[in-house]
Amino acid sequence: MRRSLARQNPRLAEPAWLNRIATLGPVSCAGVGLVLNIRPKALVLGTAAGLALSAHALPLAELVICILVYTVIGVSSVAVPVILTLASPQTMIKPLEARKKRIINPSQTVTVVVALMLGALILGDGMTQV
Repeated sequence: MRRSLARQNPRLAEPAWLNRIATLGPVSCAGVGLVLNIRPKALVLGTAAGLALSAHALPLAELVICILVYTVIGVSSVAVPVILTLASPQTMIKPLEARKKRIINPSQTVTVVVALMLGALILGDGMTQV
């Protein structure tokens, strides 16, 4: 039913929460960003990274470098589009709308695939430590 409504009005194809987020201000968006990091997918990914780092007795300098690389990679997926949008808002409208459509359609499938991959990674890492 949602798809038939979406054909009549493309705005209805988007989840309601996404429409509400579009109207938030900067402070509210920062709060939403922090809350979204509490999602199971983010928690599992962070836990897996922590377990992988703790499994190896790295010197402090190497540990700090690993954490910084992990953080830079994680932040880049948000920071790069934000910086590019601030630099050239009109140029970024089309690419951002395309990404939004790609995210909305398969979001549940992506979550399941990421969870399975992380589970396999954690299981494989645990089996090699025995």
